[in-house]
Amino acid sequence: MVLGLCKRMLRGGHDAEDAFQATFLVLIRKSRFHRQTGTLGQLALWRGMRVALRAREGTSRWRSQQREALDMLPAKAIDDDTWSDLRPVLDEELNRLPEKYRLPLVLCYLEGKTNIAAAKQLGWPFRLDGQALD
Repeated sequence: MVLGLCKRMLRGGHDAEDAFQATFLVLIRKSRFHRQTGTLGQLALWRGMRVALRAREGTSRWRSQQREALDMLPAKAIDDDTWSDLRPVLDEELNRLPEKYRLPLVLCYLEGKTNIAAAKQLGWPFRLDGQALD
């Protein structure tokens, strides 16, 4: 019943499954502190509805932020004439940088390599959450 409620409120998918699981975690956590009346099924449905509502609000807020971000993108891409004027300036400025700064920029932003792949190619350690990657 609770999973069905979450799927209806959140239109299925992973959000509904997450809300379903969170419902029972909340029930377990809250049961230690409050004595609630009603059957377990009623309590689970009520909690499920509250969790799904919060998830829906979060998703709505996230979508709104994404729309705002898309609205901030430039209306049109840089045309070829502008790019042909800009490219030599960028090359000149990149060449002014010391090699230790220039190489990762070229590998990641111009050649499209990931940070990890660029670090491996340069023989540099790459740290993620304080752990060195081989």
